[in-house]
Amino acid sequence: MSDRFTQNLISGGIAGSLEIATTWPFEYAKTQLQLPQRKHTTIWGCLRSTFQNQGMRTLYGGLPPVFLSEFPKIGVRFSCYQYLNDHNLLESNFMKGLVAGTVEALLVTTPAETLKTKVVHSERGFWEGIRYVIQREGWRGIYGGAIPTVLRSSANCGIRFSVFHKYKDWMKTKNGEDMSVSSSVIGGVLAGATSVIATTPIDVVKTRSQALLDGKSLSISEHFIRIYKEGGISGFYYGMLPRLLRVAPGQGIVFSVYHLLSKIDNS
Repeated sequence: MSDRFTQNLISGGIAGSLEIATTWPFEYAKTQLQLPQRKHTTIWGCLRSTFQNQGMRTLYGGLPPVFLSEFPKIGVRFSCYQYLNDHNLLESNFMKGLVAGTVEALLVTTPAETLKTKVVHSERGFWEGIRYVIQREGWRGIYGGAIPTVLRSSANCGIRFSVFHKYKDWMKTKNGEDMSVSSSVIGGVLAGATSVIATTPIDVVKTRSQALLDGKSLSISEHFIRIYKEGGISGFYYGMLPRLLRVAPGQGIVFSVYHLLSKIDNS
C-alpha cells in the first residue's frame, strides 16, 4: 500500500470519526422518524422523549457500530476517490464519487447501518440491542437493505464530490488561489445539503429495509408502496430535517478536516 493511499485512508478516517461523534443525536432522531409505526414525528420530541424515558445510554445505543465503521468507511471513500483521480480512470467527479460510494457501501456501510438501525429500533443500549437483534434474527439479520444502501451511498458520494469540487473550482476562479479550510467547510456543507435533498427518499427505504423484522421481509418495491400509502409523497421525506442537520455540518467537518490533514490537492 503506497504512502499516498495510506495518507488518504487515515485522513478520511479521522475526518469521519470526528463528524459522526459530533452529529450523532440527529442521526438517531432521523432513524426514529423513518421507522415503520414510528413513535415520534418531530426531532426534539424524539430526543426529549428518549432521554426522559430511556436515558442517554439508549439515545447513543446505535452509535458504536457506526462510530467503529466510520474510520474505515470515510477512509475507503476518500482513498478510492483519490486513487481514481490520480490514475485518471474516470473523468467526472460524480462518477468517481459514485464508484467510491459503491465500494464503501459494499465493504463497510451495509452491516454497520443495518446494525445501527436495528439497535435504534429496539430502543435498547448497544450490547443489549445487539443481543436482542441476534436472538430475533440471527447473524444474517445484520446484512439487510444492501441494495438501497448501495444506491444511497453511491448517489451521496457522487453528488458530494461533484458539488464540492464545483464549489472549489468557483472559489479558485473567484480568488485565484486554492480553497482555504474555512471555504472547505462551506463547500462540504453545500455538498452535504444537496445530497440530503436528492437522496432522502432512498434513505427512507433503506431504513425500512434494515428495521427489525415484523413478519416477512418486504422487497424494495413493496417498501415504496407501503411508504406512499402511509404518508404520500411526504412519506419519502420522513426524517429529512434531522438528516439535514446531521449531514450538512457533518460534511463540512469531513471535507475540512480531510483538507487540513491530507494536504493533498483533490482537484
